[in-house]
Amino acid sequence: MTTEKRIIEWASERGILEHGTKSGQTLKLLSEVGELADGILTKNSVLILDAIGDVGVCVVIVAHMHGLEIEDLQRYPARATCLDESMLHITLHAGLLADGVAKGEQQVIQAQLGAVWSWINAIAVHLEWSFSAALHGAWEIISKRRGVMGPNGTWVKA
Repeated sequence: MTTEKRIIEWASERGILEHGTKSGQTLKLLSEVGELADGILTKNSVLILDAIGDVGVCVVIVAHMHGLEIEDLQRYPARATCLDESMLHITLHAGLLADGVAKGEQQVIQAQLGAVWSWINAIAVHLEWSFSAALHGAWEIISKRRGVMGPNGTWVKA
């Protein structure tokens, strides 16, 4: 089973897919993008690696909630010369994603999820890390966590 399918199974078992909201999960993605920015600003490689995986987990869940698989996402040519530039691109596309979710624009959602996915991969490559390993590592951590559904449709670890 792929890591992406394990993430969907985990999200289903936690009630995220049944009781969560598309906007709540998009906000969770934005929160994880913020953690990635914090890691880049502080040059904290542990935080960066964790956030790369967490952003990937959120992209998988948000895509699934919109009836998309990772393979459905449009690939964006993510090429940057430095981490700061890549981070700015992720922030831009995460914001456009949030706007698309708020407006219910499926094509925008699909394109912007693909862009975030591509840029998060680009950051991993820039740091000479494996994005798939970071994603799998994030799943390994969250798969053991317990928590509850929060009032805004997101899962909150206990």
